[in-house]
Amino acid sequence: MPTPSHDPSAVAVNPIDEAVKQRSCRIVGVSLGATLITVVVLFAAIALAAVDAKGATCTLTSTSLITNWSDTTKWTGCGGGYPGQSAGDTVVVTLPGFTLNVDTFVNPIILQISGGASSIPIQVASGGTLTLETSSTATSSNTFTVATGGTMGTDTGANIAGFQANVHVNGGTFNSAGTIALTSGTFTYSGGSLTGSGTINITSSGVFDGAVGTMPISGTTINDSGFLSYTSTTNPITLSSGASINVTSAGQFNVATDAAINGTATETISIASGASMQKTSGTASNAISCFIKNDGTITVAGAGAGGGFGFSGSGTHSGSFVTGSSAQTIAFGGSNTFNSGASFSGTAPKSGGSWLDIAML
Repeated sequence: MPTPSHDPSAVAVNPIDEAVKQRSCRIVGVSLGATLITVVVLFAAIALAAVDAKGATCTLTSTSLITNWSDTTKWTGCGGGYPGQSAGDTVVVTLPGFTLNVDTFVNPIILQISGGASSIPIQVASGGTLTLETSSTATSSNTFTVATGGTMGTDTGANIAGFQANVHVNGGTFNSAGTIALTSGTFTYSGGSLTGSGTINITSSGVFDGAVGTMPISGTTINDSGFLSYTSTTNPITLSSGASINVTSAGQFNVATDAAINGTATETISIASGASMQKTSGTASNAISCFIKNDGTITVAGAGAGGGFGFSGSGTHSGSFVTGSSAQTIAFGGSNTFNSGASFSGTAPKSGGSWLDIAML
């Protein structure tokens, strides 16, 4: 007959407790499995979202004489819509013989114009917005015209190198949130507004003609390494919010007018070593109130009798100033510092009014 064990180390097992533990283990296992599935789904969603963020490739497959961007029947690859209804679309345009009219708001896109479309005009109409991303391309025979009420520009962080097209801001807005280098065509500013804290690099030619209105530039940096010409007869350039015009390397800023260039001490016209700012016509002085930094050459020798520059703001200089006859003057107001290397040539100096007219020191 077996005898009961009195081993003090023995532990009695309660069958109910054991069942609870097993059920808890199963619950934990199911919970971990569900969590793993959730994580996998989330990662998959993120991956798909990253793919979707690149946008669609939309191709223009038919045209009319004036083809509206919003005409969904002209595009394929856009899911039945038009390019730019979501950000990141790539827009391929290769067909010839029409005007592309941007008549609606377009989210930032990569625009690629080539082939037969290499000479088509692009009109950004009132209510239209065309914002370009990095890798956008066009040819030197394409002209983008930004009409009153229309907006063209660069996306935040975009760096568009080698954009060859002509751009004409004709009453509309060019909003620079990124950088664009205009390497072949002409950038023409006839009025409207240049806005944004980005950069416009003019490496070929630019014309500020003021043909339709004043020319405010708010916050934008304009780098001129080509030939920039100011020809407006009455409508001035007005720099604000830290905007600047930088004439770099061998660039030229040609002033062929007596119109003003407005600004404060926080806006700058900078002439780099090897670059020049020259007045080539006009019979009065341009009133220029922004900060001037001359490390290159500023000359009025090509102006008409009585033509000159009137720098009413402050400046710092190590470059040369050149006048022509006694009737062609460069006048300084404000606080100007002339550093080592600064030079003056032309007629003898004279004083007049509150200005210091300097031709030679």
